[in-house]
Amino acid sequence: MKTLKILAIVLTTIFVSACSNSEIQITGKMHKIDTLGLPCWYVTDTVTAVNYEILRSENYVFNEGQKVSIKAKSGSGSTVCQVGEKIEIISYKFAR
Repeated sequence: MKTLKILAIVLTTIFVSACSNSEIQITGKMHKIDTLGLPCWYVTDTVTAVNYEILRSENYVFNEGQKVSIKAKSGSGSTVCQVGEKIEIISYKFAR
């Protein structure tokens, strides 16, 4: 019986962990600010008005004011930008 309780706790923990890494879809406009001489890219969701800071933005080609559709997952780490929730891009495309 004790083994079943432990198994239930482990499975619940795995399920909750998997849900916290779920993908999000963002459609919005790109913005760039310079903080301490470093470029910081973020996207503002047009529906929710939430800012999402793009981690490792040097791997992408963005332009100020560009409309994008991004599939991302929550990111972590500290940056000097501090402009919104941190995300890691899975895929993106430019919108019209």
